[in-house]
Amino acid sequence: MVIRGRQVTGPAIGDLIAEGTQPTRHLVTNTRIVPVDDGTDVEAESYFTLLSTGGPPQMAAFGRYRDRLVRRGGRWSFVRHEVVVDQNT
Repeated sequence: MVIRGRQVTGPAIGDLIAEGTQPTRHLVTNTRIVPVDDGTDVEAESYFTLLSTGGPPQMAAFGRYRDRLVRRGGRWSFVRHEVVVDQNT
């Protein structure tokens, strides 16, 4: 499953909560950041693991974040935020 843009923080998280995967721990690892274009943009990729901690810890989901950020006015902003969830959990 791939979730993009504003879907990531709204309905997708709501669905996880409705399925009973809270409370949780969200672990982000192996972040790689690569400058692109003239250095005003970067592409970033990270792996995540979502653990359900409402009882004995269980893996609720895992996958990757694939992002693109741009620097404007001295601040970094997301221009693409994509979540790729591994379906094998």
